[in-house]
Amino acid sequence: MLPISGDNVDKHIVGVIMTQYRLGTGLRRFRKRGEEAITAERGKLHKMEMFVPVHKEDMSEKEQKEVVESLMFLKEKRDQAVHGRMVADG
Repeated sequence: MLPISGDNVDKHIVGVIMTQYRLGTGLRRFRKRGEEAITAERGKLHKMEMFVPVHKEDMSEKEQKEVVESLMFLKEKRDQAVHGRMVADG
């Protein structure tokens, strides 16, 4: 690895810290490790009872408009472990 100096240090640090991948891109990049990370993250959320499945047909029009979607991201840590993170989009 080439030495990093001057203004490039900050850019490098931000690049390392902020590298996360949307679900599709992350799965193509990490394959099995990505699937395992997603399963682990969803398992944690399920265990904490964060989501309750509801059929769209059982929701009023007002409730459907208030639905907050979620996004899943994957990130590779320094130790090469891949972690999933689900966030609310809204």
